[in-house]
Amino acid sequence: MDDMIYKVFGAYIKEARITKGLSQQEVADRLGIKQNAYSRFEKATCKITLPVMLELEHILGINLSEFFYNYNKKED
Repeated sequence: MDDMIYKVFGAYIKEARITKGLSQQEVADRLGIKQNAYSRFEKATCKITLPVMLELEHILGINLSEFFYNYNKKED
């Protein structure tokens, strides 16, 4: 994946987290990681793995298929 997708995904999960009324700490706890590690996902300062994306799909109620579809559509 290119670096831009991580930035777009970071903004996407931040918006979803805020919409669900969750703090970064709450999401990090559910992922079993530290809050500062989760923060780096939202800021796109580290790359997020597919297993973590799949777990975030469950935690945040996001749809990865829809995200990637819309992202690829913008790239065309």
